[in-house]
Amino acid sequence: MTYKISNGILTMEAAAKGAEIQSLKGLGSGPDGWLWNAGEIWPKHAPLCFPWGGKMLEGWHEVAGKQYIADQHGFARDLEHKLVEQQANRLHFQLKDNEYTQARFPWSFVLDTVHSLEQNELLTTCTVTNTDKTKMPVRFGFHTALLCPFTADRSFTDYQFRFEKKESAVRVICKEGLTTGEETPIFTNQDVVPLVAGMFDDDSICLKGLKSTWVQLEDKATGKALRLDIAQFGRVVLWTKPNFPGFICIEPWDTQPGLNHGATAHDLMQQPCVKILEPGEMYTWTQRLSIIK
Repeated sequence: MTYKISNGILTMEAAAKGAEIQSLKGLGSGPDGWLWNAGEIWPKHAPLCFPWGGKMLEGWHEVAGKQYIADQHGFARDLEHKLVEQQANRLHFQLKDNEYTQARFPWSFVLDTVHSLEQNELLTTCTVTNTDKTKMPVRFGFHTALLCPFTADRSFTDYQFRFEKKESAVRVICKEGLTTGEETPIFTNQDVVPLVAGMFDDDSICLKGLKSTWVQLEDKATGKALRLDIAQFGRVVLWTKPNFPGFICIEPWDTQPGLNHGATAHDLMQQPCVKILEPGEMYTWTQRLSIIK
């Protein structure tokens, strides 16, 4: 089921499945809004990656000598979340552990997702609570697909990434969806990175070591932009399919694809960016998506 909210400036729809944003319109958007339409090329809008993002080696992880299924990007995006509250400009969904999740993640938890509209911004706040009796490893990533170009009369080459500050970032090298352990410099002393043909032919660009508090997808000519806050997150992933089919993902991540080798590759407790929550402890991640005109 899909639910709609509005603040008189923006209108958003979200589905109970995955608590996933379906559309965002207003402030000069075209008829398709600001988000990808979940077309055949990539059938998603803005999935939540929990309790990890990316793949795990061989599709499994191990806890106390037992193997568990490790689906790509976790399982939150694939399950129905319960709507626990709806206001004019706010939706609150909740997911609790169940038989399906226990086959993949043997901890008890509650995941609360709140979408709210404030002026020119869409805030998505996700809070995980460890309701288990033991320590629980969690990682999280947002995977929002921004429409690019914003309107049909533009091309992807009319757009660029803009960082708040000049960056000399580090790219975490991934092959076949897994981390190799290699890193390389990228975007040396740049705050603007134009979209150019071929830049995503080698899949996503996973960045670490950024100083900026935000990065935006920006129309070069008009300055109109979609901005995402990234200060809270250990990684930022930039991604689209080769040949730019109509969307760009800017993904604030507190996670990283699993290692493709080594003794810790199947251990959730040893993965990059992991948060270890004590029983009863909670942790919150917030994505702030701003429309800049």
